[in-house]
Amino acid sequence: MDYATESAQLDAKILAYITSWHRGVELASLELDQLFLEVARYQARYNRPYEQYLSYRDYDLAKLSSPLDIPALPADAFKDAQLSTNSSQAQACFRTSGTTMKHRGCHLLETTRLYEASALAIFDRLVLTPRQLHSDTQLHIISLAPPSHERPDSSLGFMVDHLMRHRSKRGLVHLLHGDNLLLEPLRSAVHQAHEDQAVLCLFTTALGALQLLDALGAEQLILPPRSLVIETGGFKGQSKATSRITLYARLAQCFGISEANVLAEFGMTELTSQYYDSFPSSAHEARVKVGPPWLRTIIRDADGKQVTNGTIGALRHLDLTNRSSLLAIDTEDLGYACGDGFVFLGRERGAHLRGCSLDAEHLRSVEANP
Repeated sequence: MDYATESAQLDAKILAYITSWHRGVELASLELDQLFLEVARYQARYNRPYEQYLSYRDYDLAKLSSPLDIPALPADAFKDAQLSTNSSQAQACFRTSGTTMKHRGCHLLETTRLYEASALAIFDRLVLTPRQLHSDTQLHIISLAPPSHERPDSSLGFMVDHLMRHRSKRGLVHLLHGDNLLLEPLRSAVHQAHEDQAVLCLFTTALGALQLLDALGAEQLILPPRSLVIETGGFKGQSKATSRITLYARLAQCFGISEANVLAEFGMTELTSQYYDSFPSSAHEARVKVGPPWLRTIIRDADGKQVTNGTIGALRHLDLTNRSSLLAIDTEDLGYACGDGFVFLGRERGAHLRGCSLDAEHLRSVEANP
């Protein structure tokens, strides 16, 4: 079977799972296990840096029997190599964080179809459905994230713009252009939501939310009932749980909503799927991040072994929608398993996790010698 045929078949399988789950059908875990293994073996053949890494470590994926054992690369590996099965035909390049372009990695996607289908399914099932918001709900989405036309390399901007196009009754409404925060479009959006008896959903980075609160000062903008504020990150790498708690309290007070209606989207540029705060945990201080069945989290110790529920460890993510890049990604983010998800605790400063680190020079040598 050639590359194009095999890739198309895998995408069809993954899209079928996304579509079924989106419709409320729970997925058979054993079938998903096999698909995780199938994608890992596929990437071992077509993702050259990953293939070289497996050979370097003498891993044989033919012997794998569980997704728990799929070898992962650290997220920083995206800065050292093109982790793609078909980099010459990539449809999108989303840049990872970094202080300079030299130190920013690139997550290459051969197609955005999986991203688009996954983002809608996850938003609908994990955010809207638990709050009894459905397709016939008058929903207005506004964004304090970089617009995708200004930042085409922003994964967050791509996701939020996609949700606005397909779920918002008001189209694309951006409150950030360049470095400028636009308050009048926000006031207008709040007024229009009341006029339309709509539910308003504001996506904002943590930093954007702080800047917005500072700009508004003592001004309150009371949102319609059931409205949501979704914080999309900014606390990674910091152990400032009280800052998050304080931010959510300030947002709730400013917009006249319950703190349970201020929730987090948890994602990474290196992942194509997202986690959200679970609905039951949104009223509690310890928020549980949950994702779809095709996005799995393994909590591991310093040697890469899975730890028991409740034990703190580093997060490893397996994302089937990363079909054309890298399935298994290790991070230095800390958390512990809780119910169907995990509680995120922050990043261990200066952590060097044995069993998951990859020699950057080795990766660069693979790039230099294709």
